[in-house]
Amino acid sequence: PARRDAMRQALLERIRQAPGVRSATFSQLGLFSASFSTRNIQVEGYTPQAGRDPETNVDAIGSDYFATLGMRLIQGRDIQDSDTLAAPKVCVVNESFANRYFARRNPIGLRVMVIDSAEQRTPLLVVGVARDARTRSPRGAVEPRIFVSSQQEVPGVASPIVPACA
Repeated sequence: PARRDAMRQALLERIRQAPGVRSATFSQLGLFSASFSTRNIQVEGYTPQAGRDPETNVDAIGSDYFATLGMRLIQGRDIQDSDTLAAPKVCVVNESFANRYFARRNPIGLRVMVIDSAEQRTPLLVVGVARDARTRSPRGAVEPRIFVSSQQEVPGVASPIVPACA
């Protein structure tokens, strides 16, 4: 992971130095790729309907993802370079996620547990809420989504490879 992160960071710095590029970041799923990475979740303070395990899309992203794409944060902060393996695991949720799972509660500082196919549970601290934006497809409803730091290992979530520039 350390070598992969160093290579990705070096590539990102080269992209940022290209003429006309104001900002650059990464995303596992990319924009409008119709890709998705669904995981079961448990949300602090949320009681699911009987027999229904909550699930959501999870996207591993680079630092300043929302700022680079011009996506507004409603609360909290973006994923940052300081969100590394050594730091507490964090996530940003979109509005749809916050409305479905946190209802009228403030999600900042609450936890979401991501559960992979081997039932390994990874707790994430919510540090931001992003305004809903179509990232999977230009049409249809915006689905609930969690964005995690590409530098933090979240089992079952692949490392980002798709660059995004502005």
